[in-house]
Amino acid sequence: CLLRFHYFTNIKEAGNLQVFSRDQKNGPWTQVWRHNGQSNYWWERVEIVVTDTSHVQYIIQAKSDGQSNSKEIVAIDDVSFSGSCASFEGQLPPYEKTTTVAPNPCRDDEFRCLSDECVLAESKCDFKFDCTDQSDEFECAECEFEAEAHVGTCGWVDVSTGKYGWDLVERPTKSESDLGWVMAVVDRLGETSDVANIETGPLYQVAADCKVEFRYLKDGGGEGKTKLSLLIYDANSTEPEVIWSQENDMSGIWLLKKVGIGAREKNWRIAMEGLKTVDNTTLLFDSMHFTNCSLPVPEECQAGQKQCKNGVCVATEQFCDFSNDCGDWSDEFECDSYPSRCNFEEGLCGFVQADTDDFDWVWRTGSTDIDGLGPDEDHTYGNTTGHYLFIEPSEEAIDSIARLIGPSFKAATANSQDNCNVRIWFHMHGGDITQLNIYRHDEGTPTDTLLRTISSEQEYAWMEAILKIETNTNWHIIIEAKRSMGPMGDVSIDDISFSKTCNLIWTPSTTSPSTDTTSHQSGNCNENQFKCGDGTCISATQVCDFKSQCKDESDEILCPSFCDFDDNLCHWEEQVQDGFDWIWATGNNTQDGTSAHGPFDNSGHFAFLSYDKETSDFSKKNAVFVGPTFQNSVADCIF
Repeated sequence: CLLRFHYFTNIKEAGNLQVFSRDQKNGPWTQVWRHNGQSNYWWERVEIVVTDTSHVQYIIQAKSDGQSNSKEIVAIDDVSFSGSCASFEGQLPPYEKTTTVAPNPCRDDEFRCLSDECVLAESKCDFKFDCTDQSDEFECAECEFEAEAHVGTCGWVDVSTGKYGWDLVERPTKSESDLGWVMAVVDRLGETSDVANIETGPLYQVAADCKVEFRYLKDGGGEGKTKLSLLIYDANSTEPEVIWSQENDMSGIWLLKKVGIGAREKNWRIAMEGLKTVDNTTLLFDSMHFTNCSLPVPEECQAGQKQCKNGVCVATEQFCDFSNDCGDWSDEFECDSYPSRCNFEEGLCGFVQADTDDFDWVWRTGSTDIDGLGPDEDHTYGNTTGHYLFIEPSEEAIDSIARLIGPSFKAATANSQDNCNVRIWFHMHGGDITQLNIYRHDEGTPTDTLLRTISSEQEYAWMEAILKIETNTNWHIIIEAKRSMGPMGDVSIDDISFSKTCNLIWTPSTTSPSTDTTSHQSGNCNENQFKCGDGTCISATQVCDFKSQCKDESDEILCPSFCDFDDNLCHWEEQVQDGFDWIWATGNNTQDGTSAHGPFDNSGHFAFLSYDKETSDFSKKNAVFVGPTFQNSVADCIF
């Protein structure tokens, strides 16, 4: 017996459409199905197995996202039961509360362990065991997916809406070590979507070095016909960030992958997405294991450590390195005395492209155009709006190099208490790894001193290199990327900083117009710059980015972040002038066409959809109102 219906929703809040059952009049509801997020603007089908053998009533409940928005849609259609179901003509028996629940020994701000211990509620899913029976971490993403009563799916919930979903299946047996259960993309009864989604519940705040390790198997469906993606939903976010993906055919071999999660505020979630557009393909994952995720705890600091505002101790060299090592960001609060820090958000900040190399580092945001190549987000902000420097080696000749030259510093002699260190965050990934070399160039010497070479595949994460500087002469660093022999190797760098004890001499000006993003000199601006009203030049990438770099704010005039249409249309334009157009209008105005049907209040201006009955068959046309072009917004930007 099946309950069947189609649904459509454009609301993104989790649980906006749910189905409950009850077998007593006014009795308690039991959730049997729920949908998370929108259904991508198409009708989707769902079938629910009726497990009750006597009588049952179903309740379909919809809810909004809490915003006052007349455009919210939750719709259902074609509700039916299969032929094997039988109608119950009588009344449900009255609800009788026959069981007595033992009183909860824990307070409202505590979590009740299965052993009846009480621990703080925030201890649940914080990646460390607080209950002696470890039950505070049972439903918290860490999982071997074995079919044990207290394990099962470990809090992973299938939220798929279409033709496919995730379910526990027995692992395809290839050897004695391959026995057990795994998560697999399986057929469902939906009709449209090719995507299967499974996600965890809310997880607690995690440390900056948090990583996840898992095994996956992908057989068939190369060239994007199938795809596995690991996603992160930050707290209160309905749009995920892709932190890893694989669309190639991996020949049915179990592979181990380590992926960086980074610092996340509490109530973040992790999800796995499987795309399947062809049959006879396999998508599996197993053994989710998290490392270095629990927050550090207050303690007495040792030599070489400093204390954070929250009492936690971290290494002195972790202060002001663009990473939330304390857990409360207090190691990143007072950093003005640290010389030449650069997060590349406004250009190269004193670093310059070398003139004697073969190609240049690329300043960019977001993920690359090639799946599995480069990071999906920067290190500074951990999202797609932040900037970093990147090398895409497949575009350059084998063994060609790109060099980035740093600012000059005074001599740094050895001192065990006050070392001068360079801190560089880097990201390297791919089967054909590009080589990353970091040199120190001493003034007056013909050769460079190699500080570190990285040439093997790293974790899919931003990682930090800390390099000690010892020299009796003035010096600067050189960051060099050497192109690999294959097309799938890359290197990215971000968030370069120097110890407080490094003594800056001067910062060179760039010689490369393509990356000269912060010049504010008056005069003629190049083709990659915008000329402010006072004649100064800024990077063209800083125009319409919701903050003014020009002193006269002329870089944001063409793209205001607020418009009430009272003074003008704020550079919103009708795409095609064809007699069915958006115009700037007032209420109760015969010329504008608002006198016939309103609005009749003429106290202000607004955008009005107007049509010419003589020249326009508006039933066959679209009026497209195009706004200004913006760039570089943060993840929670709202329109």
